Amino acid sequence: MTREGARVGTLPALCVAACAAVFAAACSPSPHPGVKSVAPAEPVAAAPPPANAAAQAESPASALVEASEEVAEALALVARVRELEKLAEVPGVRLDRAAIRREIEQVLAEETPEALVVGNTELLFAFDLVSDDFDLRRALSRLYESELAGFYDPKRDRMVLAADLGDDQREITLYHELVHALQDQHYDLASALDWQPELTDTQAALQALAEGDATLAMLDVARVAAGLPTGDEIPPELLRFEAVALQATPDFREIPGVIVRGIVAPYADGLAFVSEVRRRAGGWHGVDAVWRDRPTSTEQVLHPDKYFAREPVVPVPPIEAPPGFPEPVYRDVFGEQGLRLLFEEWAPAGVAALAASDWGGDRLAVFADGDRRLVLLHLVFDHEAAARRAAVLFARGALRPELEEAPGTDPRPFVEAEQAERALRGGRFCAFRKKRGAFAITLQGRHVGVAVGPYVRSPDSAQRNGTCAQASALADRVVRR
Repeated sequence: MTREGARVGTLPALCVAACAAVFAAACSPSPHPGVKSVAPAEPVAAAPPPANAAAQAESPASALVEASEEVAEALALVARVRELEKLAEVPGVRLDRAAIRREIEQVLAEETPEALVVGNTELLFAFDLVSDDFDLRRALSRLYESELAGFYDPKRDRMVLAADLGDDQREITLYHELVHALQDQHYDLASALDWQPELTDTQAALQALAEGDATLAMLDVARVAAGLPTGDEIPPELLRFEAVALQATPDFREIPGVIVRGIVAPYADGLAFVSEVRRRAGGWHGVDAVWRDRPTSTEQVLHPDKYFAREPVVPVPPIEAPPGFPEPVYRDVFGEQGLRLLFEEWAPAGVAALAASDWGGDRLAVFADGDRRLVLLHLVFDHEAAARRAAVLFARGALRPELEEAPGTDPRPFVEAEQAERALRGGRFCAFRKKRGAFAITLQGRHVGVAVGPYVRSPDSAQRNGTCAQASALADRVVRR
């Protein structure tokens, strides 16, 4: 995972956010891909003075151990196997958990814009994925503190490893993260992943390319290091390794599922995409060509044929502020990957993926007027049947019982598709919820409009505000602009 991945991204591409501010290996495969290694703590020798004076100034000497020699050795092997020339050496350090925790907290504080946190928190709440007291920054900080194995830091141009890693876990972390170092040297990855408003889906596609490249190369390097031959064929189970990755520790299980899946998605989706690119091109030169002509949407990543056909995103104009609300506090794009992640909350994975497919383009906006909140979404699909599938899935989400406040549990069943289809028979549907207010859906040809709210929200409570008639009028307004 890149450092640009620890940032809290938007709900549409949670890994550009949640995975973006730390080029981190928190989610990368262990020596047995798809299964996390939890290595026992190793005693750390007294730290010699670091060669990097700036690093020493930022980290207590007791927390920092030089690791440049082992990083240099691993970088040479990674560059040879990945067939990407090393342009510079990468200094390496080992930090204890306390020092890594401080770095993560600093990154999340400095590199995650407040609008991004506010906007994503409101989306998670509006779509009934978290309780009203959910703290997104705290959740991400806890996640990375417990899971981080190491990361390439492009801001300081160094490789950071957790000091308590076992040999196998340290090696596999180096293989993955040093591919990110090569990507940064050749393709300026750090700058490309600096968050920009309304470009989350494009950046999520780039993150998937980066993680897929690093994961595939990591598997190759691990084979070479073990004296085994490399090959283009990747076992199918490795292309969908997130199912095992989600068998998580208690800390992981306390994180909302949509965030965890968003963190894993760039690895699984990216690995499938890069594997297919390399297979078609017959080598790593084909992957390098994709870096020079990058996918412009997660749809292209999820469907490589659409990348090779250069299928464009359908332009959707920004959503204007409705009467009674100022300009939005947050705008963005879900994209197909983000839409799939949302739909997986309301339906089985295969159904969710189908409902998100044939995505054409979208825009979302979060509005705030004092304590009043409103979320509006406009989606365009490639054809009317695809738009109907998506609208039915939104109806399943609207009909699902509202989240109970029991911590750590979500016993709510999926709503059957037939029930949602009946509710949406006329092309319009609205459910009125106790805390989050109205959830209105309008289906018009290839277009789907969604309005959630208005509702009133304070730091520790929420209640509905407005009516279904008002929300339905807003959903209609979105698609009829």
